[in-house]
Amino acid sequence: MGFWVFLFHILTLPNVHSLEGIKSPYTDVIANLSSRWPFPAESLQITTTGPVQIKTWQTPGQPYYMGIEQTMWVNSSFEKLESVIDHIDQYGDLFPGYKSVQIKSKKSPMVWLTLWEQIIPVPFVPNITYEIAYEIKRTKKKKIYLYALTQSNRVKTNDGFIVIENKGPNKTLYVTYNFFDADWGPATIFGPDYLWEQSLENVYLSDLATKIKAENPKLSASDARNEAKKLFRDEYVDAALKNRTEFRLPK
Repeated sequence: MGFWVFLFHILTLPNVHSLEGIKSPYTDVIANLSSRWPFPAESLQITTTGPVQIKTWQTPGQPYYMGIEQTMWVNSSFEKLESVIDHIDQYGDLFPGYKSVQIKSKKSPMVWLTLWEQIIPVPFVPNITYEIAYEIKRTKKKKIYLYALTQSNRVKTNDGFIVIENKGPNKTLYVTYNFFDADWGPATIFGPDYLWEQSLENVYLSDLATKIKAENPKLSASDARNEAKKLFRDEYVDAALKNRTEFRLPK
Protein backbone atom coordinates (compact mmCIF):
# COMPACT_ATOMS: atom_id res chain seq x y z
CA MET A 1 0.00 0.00 0.00
CA GLY A 2 1.54 3.33 -1.06
CA PHE A 3 1.46 6.31 1.27
CA TRP A 4 -1.30 8.19 -0.54
CA VAL A 5 -3.50 5.10 -0.72
CA PHE A 6 -2.83 4.60 2.99
CA LEU A 7 -3.73 8.26 3.63
CA PHE A 8 -7.03 7.92 1.75
CA HIS A 9 -7.79 4.80 3.77
CA ILE A 10 -7.26 6.38 7.16
CA LEU A 11 -9.13 9.56 6.21
CA THR A 12 -12.21 7.44 5.51
CA LEU A 13 -12.05 5.68 8.88
CA PRO A 14 -14.79 6.65 11.34
CA ASN A 15 -13.91 9.16 14.06
CA VAL A 16 -13.72 7.22 17.33
CA HIS A 17 -12.66 9.93 19.76
CA SER A 18 -13.74 13.37 20.97
CA LEU A 19 -10.34 15.03 21.44
CA GLU A 20 -10.25 18.62 20.27
CA GLY A 21 -6.71 18.64 18.89
CA ILE A 22 -4.91 19.79 15.77
CA LYS A 23 -5.80 17.39 12.95
CA SER A 24 -3.04 15.63 11.04
CA PRO A 25 -2.78 12.76 8.54
CA TYR A 26 -2.33 10.43 11.53
CA THR A 27 -5.04 11.69 13.91
CA ASP A 28 -7.75 9.23 12.92
CA VAL A 29 -5.42 6.28 12.40
CA ILE A 30 -4.02 6.72 15.91
CA ALA A 31 -7.53 6.86 17.37
CA ASN A 32 -8.58 3.76 15.48
CA LEU A 33 -5.42 1.86 16.37
CA SER A 34 -6.02 2.56 20.05
CA SER A 35 -9.60 1.30 19.75
CA ARG A 36 -8.44 -1.92 18.05
CA TRP A 37 -6.09 -3.02 20.83
CA PRO A 38 -4.78 -5.70 21.25
CA PHE A 39 -2.94 -6.04 17.94
CA PRO A 40 -1.86 -9.43 16.58
CA ALA A 41 1.38 -10.65 18.14
CA GLU A 42 3.25 -10.47 14.81
CA SER A 43 2.79 -6.69 14.73
CA LEU A 44 4.85 -6.36 17.93
CA GLN A 45 7.94 -8.23 16.79
CA ILE A 46 11.26 -7.40 18.43
CA THR A 47 13.35 -5.25 16.09
CA THR A 48 15.91 -3.65 18.41
CA THR A 49 18.01 -4.62 21.41
CA GLY A 50 17.58 -3.56 25.00
CA PRO A 51 14.61 -3.35 27.37
CA VAL A 52 12.55 -1.07 25.06
CA GLN A 53 11.73 -2.25 21.53
CA ILE A 54 11.45 0.55 18.98
CA LYS A 55 10.15 0.82 15.42
CA THR A 56 10.30 4.01 13.39
CA TRP A 57 7.90 5.30 10.74
CA GLN A 58 8.69 8.00 8.18
CA THR A 59 6.41 10.13 6.03
CA PRO A 60 7.46 10.54 2.37
CA GLY A 61 8.61 14.06 1.56
CA GLN A 62 8.60 15.14 5.21
CA PRO A 63 11.94 14.09 6.73
CA TYR A 64 11.20 15.69 10.12
CA TYR A 65 7.80 14.01 10.57
CA MET A 66 8.63 11.29 13.09
CA GLY A 67 6.63 8.17 13.85
CA ILE A 68 7.77 5.96 16.72
CA GLU A 69 6.37 2.75 18.19
CA GLN A 70 7.70 1.58 21.58
CA THR A 71 7.04 -1.71 23.36
CA MET A 72 8.36 -2.88 26.71
CA TRP A 73 7.61 -5.31 29.52
CA VAL A 74 7.48 -3.77 32.97
CA ASN A 75 8.11 -6.06 35.95
CA SER A 76 5.61 -4.39 38.22
CA SER A 77 1.90 -4.48 38.86
CA PHE A 78 -0.50 -2.76 36.50
CA GLU A 79 -1.41 -0.31 39.27
CA LYS A 80 2.20 0.71 39.96
CA LEU A 81 2.86 1.47 36.30
CA GLU A 82 -0.46 3.28 36.06
CA SER A 83 0.54 5.46 39.01
CA VAL A 84 3.81 6.49 37.35
CA ILE A 85 2.06 7.41 34.08
CA ASP A 86 -0.74 9.28 35.84
CA HIS A 87 1.70 11.47 37.81
CA ILE A 88 2.34 13.80 34.89
CA ASP A 89 3.62 16.55 37.19
CA GLN A 90 6.75 14.45 37.88
CA TYR A 91 7.62 14.04 34.18
CA GLY A 92 9.89 17.08 34.29
CA ASP A 93 12.12 15.12 36.70
CA LEU A 94 11.49 11.67 35.19
CA PHE A 95 12.02 12.45 31.49
CA PRO A 96 15.29 13.87 30.12
CA GLY A 97 15.14 17.04 28.09
CA TYR A 98 12.16 18.70 29.76
CA LYS A 99 12.11 21.80 31.92
CA SER A 100 8.59 21.15 33.21
CA VAL A 101 5.44 19.13 32.56
CA GLN A 102 2.17 19.76 34.35
CA ILE A 103 -1.55 19.12 34.25
CA LYS A 104 -3.14 22.41 33.26
CA SER A 105 -6.75 21.34 33.82
CA LYS A 106 -9.09 18.36 34.05
CA LYS A 107 -12.48 18.52 32.38
CA SER A 108 -13.20 15.20 34.05
CA PRO A 109 -11.15 12.40 35.67
CA MET A 110 -10.61 10.98 32.17
CA VAL A 111 -10.06 14.16 30.10
CA TRP A 112 -6.88 16.11 30.85
CA LEU A 113 -5.09 19.13 29.37
CA THR A 114 -1.32 19.15 29.95
CA LEU A 115 1.43 21.73 29.42
CA TRP A 116 4.95 20.73 28.34
CA GLU A 117 8.21 22.68 27.99
CA GLN A 118 10.99 20.83 26.16
CA ILE A 119 14.59 22.03 26.39
CA ILE A 120 16.36 22.49 23.05
CA PRO A 121 20.11 22.18 23.74
CA VAL A 122 21.10 24.31 20.75
CA PRO A 123 22.39 27.89 21.17
CA PHE A 124 19.84 30.62 20.34
CA VAL A 125 17.03 28.08 19.79
CA PRO A 126 14.15 28.71 22.23
CA ASN A 127 12.53 25.89 24.16
CA ILE A 128 9.50 24.16 22.65
CA THR A 129 6.24 24.58 24.55
CA TYR A 130 3.04 22.74 23.76
CA GLU A 131 -0.30 21.64 25.15
CA ILE A 132 -1.49 18.04 24.90
CA ALA A 133 -5.06 16.86 25.53
CA TYR A 134 -5.64 13.34 26.87
CA GLU A 135 -8.73 11.15 26.64
CA ILE A 136 -8.40 8.13 28.94
CA LYS A 137 -10.27 4.85 28.96
CA ARG A 138 -9.80 2.19 31.65
CA THR A 139 -10.99 -1.32 32.31
CA LYS A 140 -9.92 -3.67 35.10
CA LYS A 141 -6.84 -4.89 33.19
CA LYS A 142 -6.24 -2.25 30.52
CA LYS A 143 -5.81 1.51 30.30
CA ILE A 144 -5.47 3.60 27.14
CA TYR A 145 -4.24 7.20 27.05
CA LEU A 146 -5.16 8.77 23.70
CA TYR A 147 -3.61 12.18 23.16
CA ALA A 148 -3.35 15.02 20.64
CA LEU A 149 -1.69 18.42 20.33
CA THR A 150 -3.94 21.42 21.01
CA GLN A 151 -1.43 24.27 20.58
CA SER A 152 2.31 25.00 20.49
CA ASN A 153 4.91 27.57 19.59
CA ARG A 154 6.89 25.08 17.46
CA VAL A 155 5.24 21.65 17.34
CA LYS A 156 3.00 21.31 14.28
CA THR A 157 1.24 18.03 15.06
CA ASN A 158 1.44 15.35 17.75
CA ASP A 159 -0.88 12.33 17.81
CA GLY A 160 -0.39 9.23 19.89
CA PHE A 161 -1.54 6.81 22.51
CA ILE A 162 -0.17 4.76 25.39
CA VAL A 163 -1.70 1.43 26.34
CA ILE A 164 -0.85 -0.59 29.44
CA GLU A 165 -2.23 -4.06 29.98
CA ASN A 166 -2.14 -6.33 33.03
CA LYS A 167 -0.38 -9.59 32.14
CA GLY A 168 0.15 -10.93 35.67
CA PRO A 169 0.76 -9.90 39.29
CA ASN A 170 4.09 -8.28 38.40
CA LYS A 171 4.05 -8.17 34.62
CA THR A 172 2.56 -5.32 32.60
CA LEU A 173 2.77 -4.67 28.87
CA TYR A 174 3.45 -1.08 27.80
CA VAL A 175 3.00 0.03 24.18
CA THR A 176 2.93 3.51 22.68
CA TYR A 177 2.54 4.97 19.21
CA ASN A 178 3.44 8.58 18.48
CA PHE A 179 3.55 10.68 15.29
CA PHE A 180 4.82 14.24 15.53
CA ASP A 181 6.15 17.05 13.35
CA ALA A 182 7.87 20.21 14.55
CA ASP A 183 9.56 23.37 13.35
CA TRP A 184 13.12 22.76 14.53
CA GLY A 185 14.29 26.20 13.38
CA PRO A 186 18.10 26.62 13.21
CA ALA A 187 18.54 23.07 14.55
CA THR A 188 17.76 21.75 11.05
CA ILE A 189 21.32 22.69 10.13
CA PHE A 190 22.28 19.38 11.79
CA GLY A 191 20.02 17.46 9.42
CA PRO A 192 17.11 15.07 9.99
CA ASP A 193 19.25 12.07 11.01
CA TYR A 194 20.69 13.99 13.95
CA LEU A 195 17.27 15.19 15.11
CA TRP A 196 15.78 11.72 14.70
CA GLU A 197 18.63 10.29 16.78
CA GLN A 198 18.17 12.85 19.55
CA SER A 199 14.41 12.28 19.60
CA LEU A 200 14.79 8.49 19.71
CA GLU A 201 17.28 8.71 22.55
CA ASN A 202 14.94 10.93 24.59
CA VAL A 203 11.97 8.66 23.89
CA TYR A 204 13.98 5.60 24.88
CA LEU A 205 15.26 7.17 28.08
CA SER A 206 11.77 8.37 29.02
CA ASP A 207 10.32 4.88 28.62
CA LEU A 208 13.21 3.25 30.44
CA ALA A 209 12.90 5.74 33.31
CA THR A 210 9.17 4.96 33.49
CA LYS A 211 9.94 1.23 33.69
CA ILE A 212 12.58 1.76 36.40
CA LYS A 213 10.30 4.00 38.47
CA ALA A 214 7.40 1.51 38.27
CA GLU A 215 9.67 -1.38 39.27
CA ASN A 216 11.29 0.64 42.08
CA PRO A 217 8.56 2.90 43.54
CA LYS A 218 10.81 4.17 46.34
CA LEU A 219 13.19 5.78 43.84
CA SER A 220 12.60 9.46 43.15
CA ALA A 221 11.70 10.46 39.60
CA SER A 222 15.10 12.10 39.08
CA ASP A 223 16.92 9.01 40.41
CA ALA A 224 14.97 6.80 37.98
CA ARG A 225 15.95 9.15 35.13
CA ASN A 226 19.61 9.07 36.15
CA GLU A 227 19.55 5.26 36.37
CA ALA A 228 18.07 5.10 32.86
CA LYS A 229 20.93 7.25 31.57
CA LYS A 230 23.46 4.86 33.13
CA LEU A 231 21.84 1.86 31.46
CA PHE A 232 21.37 3.42 28.02
CA ARG A 233 23.52 2.27 25.09
CA ASP A 234 23.70 3.89 21.64
CA GLU A 235 22.99 0.55 19.98
CA TYR A 236 19.53 0.55 21.57
CA VAL A 237 18.36 3.10 18.98
CA ASP A 238 20.82 2.52 16.11
CA ALA A 239 18.74 -0.15 14.37
CA ALA A 240 15.53 1.89 14.67
CA LEU A 241 17.30 4.93 13.23
CA LYS A 242 18.55 2.98 10.22
CA ASN A 243 15.37 1.00 9.56
CA ARG A 244 12.79 3.74 9.08
CA THR A 245 9.92 2.65 6.85
CA GLU A 246 6.52 3.95 5.77
CA PHE A 247 3.77 3.16 8.25
CA ARG A 248 1.54 0.14 7.66
CA LEU A 249 -1.65 -0.60 9.53
CA PRO A 250 -1.38 -3.79 11.62
CA LYS A 251 -3.47 -6.57 10.04
